[in-house]
Amino acid sequence: MLDILGNIGFDWRVALANIVNFLVIFFILKKFAFGPIRKMLSEREGKIREGVENATRAQTALTMAGEEHKRIVAGADREANDIIAKASVNGEGIIESAKDRAQTEAESILEKTRVKLDRERKEMERAVNEKIADVVLMGVEKVLREEIDQERGEKIIRNMLKEA
Repeated sequence: MLDILGNIGFDWRVALANIVNFLVIFFILKKFAFGPIRKMLSEREGKIREGVENATRAQTALTMAGEEHKRIVAGADREANDIIAKASVNGEGIIESAKDRAQTEAESILEKTRVKLDRERKEMERAVNEKIADVVLMGVEKVLREEIDQERGEKIIRNMLKEA
């Protein structure tokens, strides 16, 4: 069989040298390269695994934070709506109270004004009556001082009746 292989260009000594060279190189690589390469690959695999785990934890934390955010926003919305409703009710009460106070105050002012106007009207009537009385007295004195003839007296009486 070695003859057949020899015919096609196979040399068993070269093959044996190649196998020995391969084993020597393999042993050297195994001793010095495969260990550090395997260690480096293991470290990389660990880092990748850790990165994937961290990403999964971060994704979970992000999802939980999103849910917490939604819950907080919903609670804040409810609280804001409650505050607005309370403020609206309080505002309406304050408005009603202010309207009632304003109405009471307006009525009080009107009553005081009526009383004041009534007092001033009575004062004016009294003053006018005094003036009229003074004027009538002056007229009577003037008439009494002058001689009153029959015709003139009738004329004065007619004028007074027309004016009255």
